Amino acid sequence: MKTPRKTALEAAFDPDRFRSEGHALIDQLADYLTRALERRTRQVLPWVPPEVQVASTPGFSEEPEADLASLVDDLLGRSLALHDPRCMGHQDGVPTPTACLTELVTGLVNNDPSCYESAPFAVAMEQKLLRWFLDEVGYSEDADGVFTSGGSLGNVTALLAARQAKAGFDAWKRGDAEETKLCVLVSEETHYCVARAVQIMGWGEDGYVKVPVDSSFHLDPA
Repeated sequence: MKTPRKTALEAAFDPDRFRSEGHALIDQLADYLTRALERRTRQVLPWVPPEVQVASTPGFSEEPEADLASLVDDLLGRSLALHDPRCMGHQDGVPTPTACLTELVTGLVNNDPSCYESAPFAVAMEQKLLRWFLDEVGYSEDADGVFTSGGSLGNVTALLAARQAKAGFDAWKRGDAEETKLCVLVSEETHYCVARAVQIMGWGEDGYVKVPVDSSFHLDPA
């Protein structure tokens, strides 16, 4: 009797396939890491114009022609080689291999920490990490915080909280009061994402006031 052929969905969740492809993928990434650390990547940034990159990238409307190994090899060949010691570009951190393995675990279990029931361990870990950050900064025991995906969203979150605390009215319920002109005073060296955050909040360009700094980059109160 013939063994029934697995459906595409069953094959996608096949533990044996996952194990086989996973072992091969780790070997492939470890080889890439070795090349990068030894400065043997083809280029730190394999530059092509954006329109050329888009045109040569496979689409998603058809069945994929390449296997996982070929796809990953193509991806690695087109990506910025952060682990290459010659890489000095942009602000992206260089992930440790162990952190990447941990991300594999979190990607598979995919628990959502928006509530405790859907991510009990992740929520507890988040609380522990927050407490560690707060202690390092020197905040009190009643201090709290949230994690964001990056500095830009962090600035939006902080400015929303500051508006609620300092506006003199409940901005969450009323919105920005028409009779009250709100703004943020910032250093003239401030990152552009703060101005963008202010405009997202609906304060416009007038809601972002640059203040000169001295030779030590301190705000000039005058």
